[in-house]
Amino acid sequence: MRAIIILSSLLGALLGCTGMNSYVGQDSQQLMTQAKQYLDQQRYDEAISAYREAIRGDPQNAVAHYGLGVAYSRTGADDQAIAAYREAVRLQPTNVDAYYGLGVAAERKAYDDEAITAFREVIRRRPEDAMAYYGLGVASERQGQDEQAINAYREAIRLNPSLADAHYHLGMIYARGRQDERAIAAYREAIRLQPSYANAHYALGLLYTKQGQNDQALEAYRQALRLHPNHANAYAGLGVIYIRARQIDQAKEVYQQALRLNPNLPSASYGIWALHRLEGETSEAQRAWKSYQALVPGAGPEPDADFAKTGTSGPSAPVAVAVLVSQLLTESPVAEASVLVKSSSLPPPEPPPTPGPAVTVAEAPRPSPERSTEAATKPAPTIAAPEPPPPAVPAVTVPEPRPAPAPVVAARETPGTPAPRGSAIGMTAYTTSERRNALVIGNAAYRNDPLRNAVHDATDVASTLRQLGFEVVELHDAAHQQMEEGVEQFTRQLGRGGMGLFYFSGHGVQVNGQNYLIPVDARISRESDIKYQSVQVDWVLDRMRDAGNELNVIVLDACRNNPYARSLRTAQAGLAMMQAVSGSLIGYATSPGTTAEDGPGRNGTYTKHLLHFMQVPGLSAEQMFKEVRVAVAQETGKKQIPWVSTSLLGDFYFTRK
Repeated sequence: MRAIIILSSLLGALLGCTGMNSYVGQDSQQLMTQAKQYLDQQRYDEAISAYREAIRGDPQNAVAHYGLGVAYSRTGADDQAIAAYREAVRLQPTNVDAYYGLGVAAERKAYDDEAITAFREVIRRRPEDAMAYYGLGVASERQGQDEQAINAYREAIRLNPSLADAHYHLGMIYARGRQDERAIAAYREAIRLQPSYANAHYALGLLYTKQGQNDQALEAYRQALRLHPNHANAYAGLGVIYIRARQIDQAKEVYQQALRLNPNLPSASYGIWALHRLEGETSEAQRAWKSYQALVPGAGPEPDADFAKTGTSGPSAPVAVAVLVSQLLTESPVAEASVLVKSSSLPPPEPPPTPGPAVTVAEAPRPSPERSTEAATKPAPTIAAPEPPPPAVPAVTVPEPRPAPAPVVAARETPGTPAPRGSAIGMTAYTTSERRNALVIGNAAYRNDPLRNAVHDATDVASTLRQLGFEVVELHDAAHQQMEEGVEQFTRQLGRGGMGLFYFSGHGVQVNGQNYLIPVDARISRESDIKYQSVQVDWVLDRMRDAGNELNVIVLDACRNNPYARSLRTAQAGLAMMQAVSGSLIGYATSPGTTAEDGPGRNGTYTKHLLHFMQVPGLSAEQMFKEVRVAVAQETGKKQIPWVSTSLLGDFYFTRK
């Protein structure tokens, strides 16, 4: 018995060491067929084992070396892939696909000389390969050979006009060369071809920021954040726009969010320091400057109190900060947002063919023509955006700053003359005698998860609004049809002019980035039910905008727990960020992506404070919502922080002065 055990152990060890336990009795062609099947099934470790076994049996099998390179490349083992591709081209110098694979893997490892050599060989043997030209451009650009890179990108575009990445990289080179109009045209073309290209929107925002086109920059950054909510650089860009609009609180918020997403962002660190310094917050400024010094070793000691002077005695310091931060964003692209990444959007090489009796090494087929267009449909390379942070970091709702009719440049201000309130940002006061219309909905009697306070909240909000001169449509425990009819009646009233206010208290959910308000009769058992059983917030906003009135306020106390979470695959906590269109303000009971409690008293925490501050004389709408935010944060120990997205073009007062 002992002899049998020993013999079995030795046999097992022998089979394990040689790797023959899976391939005993298989010839080279069978091994190659099995390896190709593993590749097709994305079983890459098994494909690697099969190709290595084929090579062990026939070290001169160039196709096996090539297949091994493909398998390694798909697992991210680029050094092993490079070694396999090198052996493939040594054994078979005519294997163009092996040269292409070598170029892709070398480019990912930033072995740019080898990548350039490989892509040039592909181009020599296959001059119609657009992706080889694109790869040549990426490697050349990283080496600083901009002229060579431009020629390569242009040729890639000639062969494949829909290659958005090539247009984007052209824009990057033009921007570095201060050819702004060419860069803008290139970024726009990349966006036209691939509207979801977040980094192209961000790069466009940088150029508009540099040119002082604040409205265009704002829209570009907003688009980047809509597509990539964790784009730290775009938040930093927004900080400059807010400073130019003299909205210092908003600038602080977006800079802080940028640093939460990417603590190593110099422009955001500098902006936070400068804003603290401007407001006389000495200790906070000192801490911020130390953080900035850690990121920029040559920063030197903290500047003195005159750091923001621009030769004028007017209140131009915020503008000076904007100029300085803009320079950090636009003139230091390598430190602030790496121009190139180690991994481009080059598609991987084609796998080797399934061997058959009629196929020889020399007859290995070329990659399919679809490969040249593959990159246009792939996700954009993360050229400027950092890796997304852990999901625990909440997204910040970005309020829209009041637009400036022209760039605010400190050097153009009249010395000794303070900028009049509103002159730089189009500030006006809304009249207090206009018509005031409101739709107030409170839904509590849900089958799955009834709420205690929602109807009380709506009742008290409607009563307060009537005291403040509003004409109110009020709905309690509304079914789907009632909610839609209420919106129709409300927006008809808005069409007669004045301001409009929409308030909803109840359950709301976000699915795929869209917000939905839930009627009490909703029957939701799967995700596809949502849009038919609920009211989409965007539809309400569109109807209010279509009414053509001057001012709209939307208040959503609908950030409670999601009663349908188990039924909705892509539902997330709380509500999603929405951007307020011109002349509107959106108030949330808590920050996007988080939930608020129903509250222990008659009213929820948010609505309780909303009711109080709406009746305080002399508070503008934006000031009022800020007071609500502070009060709720204090009461809840910052567990619930209300949020606002605003693009009001003037001051509106709920309670007249």
